[in-house]
Amino acid sequence: MLQLTWTVLITPGIWCVMSIGYLSYWVSSILAEPDLPVYERNGLLPALGFAVYRLPYLLIALLVLIVLELVIVPWAVRKPGSMV
Repeated sequence: MLQLTWTVLITPGIWCVMSIGYLSYWVSSILAEPDLPVYERNGLLPALGFAVYRLPYLLIALLVLIVLELVIVPWAVRKPGSMV
């Protein structure tokens, strides 16, 4: 059971780090465009676009990954229940 607990707790942490890396790549690739309007030069607008267009899919992927971990990682060996 301890292995399952650590696996499910570490997964969102790794997911957050990977999502922040993807966010920084998304924003930097948009800001690298040479002919952007002035109002798009702020990093907030591309970050908002990331939150609207990419983050929902990343959240769904996180939920699917956690469910797969719950299915794949074996449960702890359980003691058989007693009749008493």
